[in-house]
Amino acid sequence: TDFHRRQFTMHPRVPGLTYTFWERVENGVRLLWHSGHMPGHRTGFFLIPRDGIGLFINGNSEFSLEEPFITEFLDRFYPSVVSPPEETVGRSGFHDSGDEVLGPLPGALSQYTGRFRHSWYPRTSMGKAVALTGIQGVERVVRLPGGDGRGILIDGNVYLPRAPDFFAEVSGDGIAGFWRSLKGEVVFLYEGGMNGYHRIRWYESVNLHRVAISLLAVIFGASLFAGVRSWVRGGQTRKDETVRPGLPARLTRCSAVMMSGLLTLFILGMALMAVTGVYRITQEVRWPLLGLLALPMLAGVALLGLLGGLAASWRDPALQSRERVSYVGLILCASLTFALMNYWMMLGYRF
Repeated sequence: TDFHRRQFTMHPRVPGLTYTFWERVENGVRLLWHSGHMPGHRTGFFLIPRDGIGLFINGNSEFSLEEPFITEFLDRFYPSVVSPPEETVGRSGFHDSGDEVLGPLPGALSQYTGRFRHSWYPRTSMGKAVALTGIQGVERVVRLPGGDGRGILIDGNVYLPRAPDFFAEVSGDGIAGFWRSLKGEVVFLYEGGMNGYHRIRWYESVNLHRVAISLLAVIFGASLFAGVRSWVRGGQTRKDETVRPGLPARLTRCSAVMMSGLLTLFILGMALMAVTGVYRITQEVRWPLLGLLALPMLAGVALLGLLGGLAASWRDPALQSRERVSYVGLILCASLTFALMNYWMMLGYRF
């Protein structure tokens, strides 16, 4: 029926979408499926149109139950690879070329290389955080094999070209179609169904951002510790003489400690909330989240105080040279932090 027939795909050789369902080929069996989740439960609905079979899975868990179940089900009842209907694709769907690699594709294989992020995540709200945590927005890395190897590597697995902009996995049943923009540039990797990946730049890598955020948390934590220790010790000394800092210098130190403390608390608080359930960040508005989102705005005010105080006290003898340098570095770190928070939609209340 039209309800089960493919209505859209980003590459003619890759499974696409029907009305309300995603297509998928596993063990040579064509599946139509959909899933759903909210905090505390997940569901999965699967159809095998060829045999008139339907499966519904519902579980009180935030972890995927439907995926391992359907894989075990197919391995048990459909263990052999069976050719799917003509409208589906896969290794068994290469009726024109079999398993032979086709001739050279237009352009070099390097045009397919890069980093691609799964498109199944919000873009304009703080729900974008699901990509940062890895719950959604999984990334694929496409590279060229070393030596005289042909094809491309997708997450380390070898894929050979079977048709223009289409590759098949050598040691598995994975497939990958690439979609081009109007300018002819490769901008999208499509593996079928809901699994589409848009190209991102190297500096947008989630792994890079995680490392940067971890280092920034350490820097702000160290700055907070140093500032508090200075206050406890009752001031800074220069040679054998106690130098009393002026008002701008005191404002600089106070602003640095406040900003470091607020940003440290924000990063650690958001990490703790993600551990307790990242979907709760995106699908529920809890009062701790409202409080955490206010911290960067307060830190922004402290940053302005740090900038103004440092400019006014630059020649104050109470501020040693290394202290001035450390404040400049702290300002740069704070600027990078705000840029990252803006990228992940965490500046302000972007629900």
